[in-house]
Amino acid sequence: MPTFEKIARLESTGTNSNLRWATGADFSLRAYEDFSPAAEGFCVSTRSAELTFVIEGETTISIGPSGQTSHVKPGGYALIAKGTPHTSSSTPGTKSLIVDVFEDMGPSLAVACNTKSLSLAQQRELERVWENLLRLSSSELSRSFTRLRRHLTQLSYEEMEREHSTRRLLTVKTELERSFLQPVSIDSVASKHGMNRFYLTRSFKRNFGASPRAYVQRLRGFHLLWLLLEAGPANLAHTAASCGFGDYSTLCRWVKNRYGKPPSQLVTV
Repeated sequence: MPTFEKIARLESTGTNSNLRWATGADFSLRAYEDFSPAAEGFCVSTRSAELTFVIEGETTISIGPSGQTSHVKPGGYALIAKGTPHTSSSTPGTKSLIVDVFEDMGPSLAVACNTKSLSLAQQRELERVWENLLRLSSSELSRSFTRLRRHLTQLSYEEMEREHSTRRLLTVKTELERSFLQPVSIDSVASKHGMNRFYLTRSFKRNFGASPRAYVQRLRGFHLLWLLLEAGPANLAHTAASCGFGDYSTLCRWVKNRYGKPPSQLVTV
């Protein structure tokens, strides 16, 4: 797990959803509130697996070329394996809490759902953490994080179904995850792996839910949030370059369009 010297908090208000995020020496918790269907759209986390609890509403998680779906309702939860591209859509008003799990859990490219619902007391604990995420102390959040992680024992895994082209595309996916901080030429990547640009774009999107270019942009954006949490907004010009955005103005436009605030206002430490 990344090391944080002190608790860091991030808050954003976007067009489709709100995000509040708190990280500390031994925890990482994210609270979402969605305003419209498909608020999250395409998602992937290459830093951690995501243990997602739904407090209100309903979230539908889809993976793979056949669109395998998992429906998570209040009292339910799901684990999305590290590096699993997926699409997530929520009914308006959905409230969810994500616990970042940094060790490898279960198979790769999978979604695992709980085998039983949370108790009433556990649901109240979730609601308390969700409501007060940016106000609770580091020790309180750490204890909640530990209790929530215990639910990992109540999971049933469903791996992503694959097509004949998926093996080669997994190699491309891994390459993009290793090089997304550098300029990426989709033509060069396609040629290297014996494909043309159009076949790669179409097949990658069918298997993983987004085009290679959109996948790279998503990786850069999520990496940016982690950098802001780890290092703060002190040197945003350097942060822009190290995230692959090229320059500060491009970074600011992208962040403000997605999160409703300039990067300098997202994080408090």
